[in-house]
Amino acid sequence: MNKILFFIVFSFSALKAQTQTVHLKAKILDASSDSIVISGENFQRVILGRNGIFSDSFSVPTGQYDLEHGKNRAKLYLKNGYDLHFEADASTFNSTAKFTGKGENENNFLAAKSVANDLFARNQAEFQFKGDYPGFKKLLDARNAAFESKVNSKGLDADFVILVKKDEQGEIDMWNEIFAPIKNATNVNGKKSSSFNYQNHKGGFSKLEDFAGKFIFIDVWATWCGPCVKQFPFVEKMAHTYKDKNIAFVSISIDSPEDAEKWKSFVTSKNLGGVQLMADHAHQSKFIYDYGIVSIPRFIIIAPDGTILDANAKMPSDAALAVQLDKLLN
Repeated sequence: MNKILFFIVFSFSALKAQTQTVHLKAKILDASSDSIVISGENFQRVILGRNGIFSDSFSVPTGQYDLEHGKNRAKLYLKNGYDLHFEADASTFNSTAKFTGKGENENNFLAAKSVANDLFARNQAEFQFKGDYPGFKKLLDARNAAFESKVNSKGLDADFVILVKKDEQGEIDMWNEIFAPIKNATNVNGKKSSSFNYQNHKGGFSKLEDFAGKFIFIDVWATWCGPCVKQFPFVEKMAHTYKDKNIAFVSISIDSPEDAEKWKSFVTSKNLGGVQLMADHAHQSKFIYDYGIVSIPRFIIIAPDGTILDANAKMPSDAALAVQLDKLLN
């Protein structure tokens, strides 16, 4: 009788211990470290391992955590009672992350979401570079639809669903904030341009009104922008081609004010022609914001009366720009 009672008590205690802890076993191919770190709000646990094998049991508040291995990071959703097995290749961490065991649905959802987020970040860059808000909005809507379909189609933990929906809304808000200037400037063609009054490399200041009566081609750039520098020869060639036409070529640097001397030296060393100006507050300058410029280089064409003809013109290296200018100037 005592042996039976002991067995029952022992079994109950073992079951209770299992439900009050998370058991995590990780296998990482080509492991770059002999440890993994589980961290969250007011929580951190270092799990030591050997040959890429890590195992531990511990108690956690229910919620989202980071699993770090060297420079790699994956998201986890942990809840006492979970028994998770995690596998990944250190060289392709996020794309190979896979979970099995109790809690696998939630954690495989997070792994897939991380890959989808990386893909979205790469794809949106094209629309950010072009200042294309409609294109971005279409991409964002597709992302939202895919997320809603996945989060509502699986038997996921209810607390987990609340958490990831909150996270997703935060990410959407972040992207919308990034694209807010582009959205505000989407339909500026045909409207009067904002003005500016910026430091001129040759001395003094120049404002938009100084070029009234001429077409204005504006190049927004910075000394640290590699793609901008690659366009310089094409800008110079274009300025030479249209030197006798009614058009002014104005370059506006958005280097930080503290880098003014660097900008001056750069313009001199590169022997850049046209009108070389420096914006007053870098990328936060009002003229830059009004045009929704969040990536450079950016090219703008303004009519002699100050009307915006093209707030996002083709690059000088694109033959289509010459066709556009020929129609305006000939």
